Amino acid sequence: MSDPREPLLREEHGAGNWAAATQLARVLVERGPIVVGASVQAGLAGLSILFFALGTSLAALEPSPWQAIVSGAGCTVALLGWLWARRHDGLEPLLASGEQTPAALLDRDQRRALRSQMRGRTAPTPQSVELVDLLTRRQRASARNTWPTLIGFGVALVGANLTSGILLLGFLGVGVFIAVVSWIGRRQWNRVRAAISRVPRDRREDG
Repeated sequence: MSDPREPLLREEHGAGNWAAATQLARVLVERGPIVVGASVQAGLAGLSILFFALGTSLAALEPSPWQAIVSGAGCTVALLGWLWARRHDGLEPLLASGEQTPAALLDRDQRRALRSQMRGRTAPTPQSVELVDLLTRRQRASARNTWPTLIGFGVALVGANLTSGILLLGFLGVGVFIAVVSWIGRRQWNRVRAAISRVPRDRREDG
């Protein structure tokens, strides 16, 4: 005979998972991720320096200095983006640090629900709304901290390959792809924020 308290215990356990994940997400948002070794921005800045060196070397063999100018501009943007992220505690880890993530504290069904809610497909619940809010804000901050260095890296790559039409067209294709992904991400962000705003504040559970 099943225990009549089982549904209640299961509900309490689920609520505890959401609360623990929310608390960990608060810590992640406040201090940012732990960076062990190189950061994403440092890796992109290092590659930008390599492309600048390549563009400068090729420019010495060509009558036009545009390779060195464009790759140098990209390298400068990438380095400034890295320095800005470093000064504002916005470095993103290049390799996994082994740090526990909020989603790891949820069970399989809860993780599936969380992914759906963060994509704007389903509405957050009073138990999950704060976690969805924190994680989507963290994702947006991560993108904001990485974009300047990524753009600089792309410009440096173009500068080093100005004489290669295929590579230039390939980069332009990647640029269009990034623009489309950014547009989709923006629409998804708006959907999630609208869904969060529709959860009554008096029903939100304090994690």
